[in-house]
Amino acid sequence: MVNRVAGTLIIVTCAPIELVDLIIGVQHPRTSLPLQICDVAWLIAGIALLTRGARRSALHYYWGLTLSLQGVLTPDLDHVLLDPQFFGFWLRHLLPVWAAVYLVGARIGPSWRDYRFVVAVTAVWAAVMMSLNTPFGSNYGYLNGKPATHSVLDLLGPWPWYVLVEVALVAAVWALITWPWIRIRVTDPKRHATTVPLL
Repeated sequence: MVNRVAGTLIIVTCAPIELVDLIIGVQHPRTSLPLQICDVAWLIAGIALLTRGARRSALHYYWGLTLSLQGVLTPDLDHVLLDPQFFGFWLRHLLPVWAAVYLVGARIGPSWRDYRFVVAVTAVWAAVMMSLNTPFGSNYGYLNGKPATHSVLDLLGPWPWYVLVEVALVAAVWALITWPWIRIRVTDPKRHATTVPLL
């Protein structure tokens, strides 16, 4: 019940904000299309909570605990307080992080199969973004340049090396946050029943 209410609230709250961003993005495709992972993380979070599908939950778990969290810790925000898009930015970043933490509290964790699935999906997303960035002259995913504001990427060297380092770090961190769930299932098989069915 809590899952369904939370999932519905996330979708109902964030969908209108995303629609406004989409309208603005069509007018400014080089900078404002909702193509970042954080632009869909809220939707994945809502669907994962509503359906409890393993792959959707895994996708949300990894994106929410790392990529959305990165957007919270080092926001690249053009809007000022009281601007509706300012609140939209924070809702679409904080709600996925909250939902990912909720999955941890609910003992819903990924498997190595889920890990491989999310790595593959994210790699496809990155390839699509890089193919769009060149003709648009855009920087979706910060794959063609670092954000204007300070971020963790500043510590990873110049382009294109920081992209390679980022890929390796994300894969390693995702492996680290997968490992405890594997250990739990090995040491206490009864907890395996708390994971969601693969849909």
